[in-house]
Amino acid sequence: MPTMFSYPYMPMYSHNQAAYMRQMHDWHNQMAHYHEQKKVTSF
Repeated sequence: MPTMFSYPYMPMYSHNQAAYMRQMHDWHNQMAHYHEQKKVTSF
């Protein structure tokens, strides 16, 4: 049964440092959003 909010997976390490940093930045934003959603929906 799928959950309402999917847990964002951490990006795999890449030797392309710029791409990796960008992915990690996006991941941190997704995680922050995920936790905000969890806070909002758990009463």
